[in-house]
Amino acid sequence: MARAAKRQDAHKIDILVGGNLRRIRLSRGMPQTGIAKALGLSFQQIQKYENGSNRISASRLWELAGLLEVEVKEFFRGAETGLTVEEFSEIPAFSVEEIKFVTLFRNVPTDVRDCLVDVARATVNRKDRANPELGAPD
Repeated sequence: MARAAKRQDAHKIDILVGGNLRRIRLSRGMPQTGIAKALGLSFQQIQKYENGSNRISASRLWELAGLLEVEVKEFFRGAETGLTVEEFSEIPAFSVEEIKFVTLFRNVPTDVRDCLVDVARATVNRKDRANPELGAPD
């Protein structure tokens, strides 16, 4: 039996696909155990998929896409960037709250989005006026 690849040995696309699985799963509010049960797997297998240490077969991606109600191409989102494995691993993971916020934000009309960004910027600037990275209100 072949041993599972360590994360540092994993191909960057496997890490990307696993990370996107996690992102999509969290945006749907599904626990690893829920996906595992639906596919007849252990939650540990889902963990291995998500961290890129186990590759996801094409047929499994198809099943996951159906279960999560996304197109298969969603698991490859970001592949066009050409980032290295090290660069992928340096990208901070989003919290569940951040993923929920972004998911909701994408459904807000553009004119309202601009207002929400202004409110967020003003709120941050009010709390921390000394942080120039966040930008000043327009």
